[in-house]
Amino acid sequence: MISKQNGFDLGFTLSPPHLGRYVFALASLFIALVAIYGNSLDCAWHFDDNSNIVENPNMHMTSFSWPEVRRTFQGLSADPSTISRPLSYLTFGLNHLAGGLEVRGYHIVNFTIHYLTSVFVFLLFFNTLKLDSLDGRYEGQEYAAALLAAFLWATHPIQVPVVTYIVQRMAGLAGLFFVMSMYFWLKARTGAGRVKKSILFGLTGLCALLALASKQNAAMIFPVLFLYDLFLLQGLTSENLKKNLKRASVPVLFFILAAVMFVDPDRVMSGYQIRTFDMTERLLTQPRVLFFYLSQLLYPISSRFALLYDFEVSRSIFEPWTTLPAILALASLLAGALALARKQPLISFGILFFFLNHAIEGSVLPLELVYDHRNYVPSMFAFLLLAILLVRILDYFAYKPALQMLLTLVIAFLLSAQASTTQGRNQIFKSEISLWSHNASFAPRLSRTHNNLGEALWKSGHTQEAVEQFELALAQGGSRDVSRIEAGISYYYLGLHAFYFKRDPESAMARIDRSMDLYPGYIPSLEAKAMLLMTKCRFEQARLFLERALQYPVSIDRDILYGNLSICLLKQGKFHQSIQMAQKALQLDSSAAPPWAVLAEANRQLGNLPGAVKYWEQALEQESANKWAILSLIELNDEIGNIGKRNVYLAKWSCMVPDSEVGQIIKLNQANFNLHAYKPDPEKLGKIFNAYYQQKIEGLKGIKR
Repeated sequence: MISKQNGFDLGFTLSPPHLGRYVFALASLFIALVAIYGNSLDCAWHFDDNSNIVENPNMHMTSFSWPEVRRTFQGLSADPSTISRPLSYLTFGLNHLAGGLEVRGYHIVNFTIHYLTSVFVFLLFFNTLKLDSLDGRYEGQEYAAALLAAFLWATHPIQVPVVTYIVQRMAGLAGLFFVMSMYFWLKARTGAGRVKKSILFGLTGLCALLALASKQNAAMIFPVLFLYDLFLLQGLTSENLKKNLKRASVPVLFFILAAVMFVDPDRVMSGYQIRTFDMTERLLTQPRVLFFYLSQLLYPISSRFALLYDFEVSRSIFEPWTTLPAILALASLLAGALALARKQPLISFGILFFFLNHAIEGSVLPLELVYDHRNYVPSMFAFLLLAILLVRILDYFAYKPALQMLLTLVIAFLLSAQASTTQGRNQIFKSEISLWSHNASFAPRLSRTHNNLGEALWKSGHTQEAVEQFELALAQGGSRDVSRIEAGISYYYLGLHAFYFKRDPESAMARIDRSMDLYPGYIPSLEAKAMLLMTKCRFEQARLFLERALQYPVSIDRDILYGNLSICLLKQGKFHQSIQMAQKALQLDSSAAPPWAVLAEANRQLGNLPGAVKYWEQALEQESANKWAILSLIELNDEIGNIGKRNVYLAKWSCMVPDSEVGQIIKLNQANFNLHAYKPDPEKLGKIFNAYYQQKIEGLKGIKR
């Protein structure tokens, strides 16, 4: 019979003591998580994955060298002096070095991080429940409660974004090193031997620093360790409280001084310019958000989860009416936790742990209101308290084995249902279209979900359906979510649609202008504006828009911007400057064909025909079906008298576009030549092709004779 008296023993032994239990815990967690997250390994890139990894050249490591490693530390910035979440970004770079942009490798790393975190969650809980300061009140329940809590936490659907949404590895790594730091602190404070304790304290500090290098909100590790030590290791007495407050005063004052000296309030508050709420409204809303998170933890059905939430903003303490009750409930809960600190230190710490770890992202910072991944660390001790309650209920009914078994089956069923919900949530992340279709139906009043679904449909070639979503995004006029930024993105895509599909450049220009009015810093709109100006031969104006886009210190699309700028300069006859810009583009992405084409045409204009041939061959190497590279190489080799090579490229052209008049192809693409480095000479090419085909005909006649 399972009971407190036998420590909820599973009926097997293995020497040395506890080894069997550890093996079972680690193996069962691994098997369960593989079963649950096995369907996530082929889930696509999503949302911020693109800007942080897929489109970010800083993450595209090609060798394990210090310059490449150092570049990953820049994160999204184009400024080499920037350091942003260096450990997280380094792991993305190493993933790219190992397997490029193949998602499976990234998912395996995310899964491994989550599994290791669940292991340390179990170890931390198991050792915490055995602490002397708890007076043996959990004796006999430590193992069952710790393992159940680890299962509840690790398999909960609220953790899916951290595991399956690749970029949230940042939260996962921070969580792993956060809980490791707590575990090593516990072992250092309860262990024996100076050397061993020194090593453990060193590991505590190292893990805390690694957590901070993963994500900044891991800074809460320091107050958490302070409270953990005071509540659960020392015991909360008046003497201990006074002693610890004195010790804490110096680092707290140092922290406040550093914040005053280095944090720019105006810069922080400027973030609210892109939000649909102000600082006061955010602070009023957060108590409701925290209770919403708690409700998700306790009632995890699939219909309550999404990547983006349409959460009503609190405009005052009375709007909505739940604002004031949430504030009062939060204050009461915190006061109650402090009041319980001496008699029930674990319960008190568990409550404070949840709210303390939400303090940074639930503060004045102009962040989004709700994100599931913010619960990765805060929810840990909440599940321990729940697991203790469930284990005690089972123990209470030990005198009725049948009822106890029924309750055990109910708990097993609930765990299975939770795991199934998590699996189902992974399925939603399979593709961008499935993710945003779900989110758009979950929160139809959010313009952002329609924009994101529209982008996913656009990328997959479903252009008309994409346009419908962009128009839906603009139609959310009654939603508080509608922002200038989202409207700017919608108009950008509608402008592209007008240009490429409606063949209406005037309408395209008007929509791109509207996009820039609404979202002045949107680089794709600046790039599109430059492209439209280039089609009208207004290269100087186009250059100004491209240079404006390059002023933003972000790494995304800089290779494309430099490439387009090099074309502008080439068309203006500024050949040396165009070469410089093309070289900058190639430094960021040497596999792109357009910058090689600019180098080729600039060298042609400067009279270096062999150099032009060399660079066009490089362009062709990057893009083997580049018909403009082939035509240019036909022209150049004919001009320098290399007839053999010329004929090779003529034959290649004939294989690529059989039975097609070269003049007709050039005519069909006439409108786009202002966007490309090369502009074919139809008269010259016509003569070359006619001579080539005439020679072939003469050759065939000779064979017949």
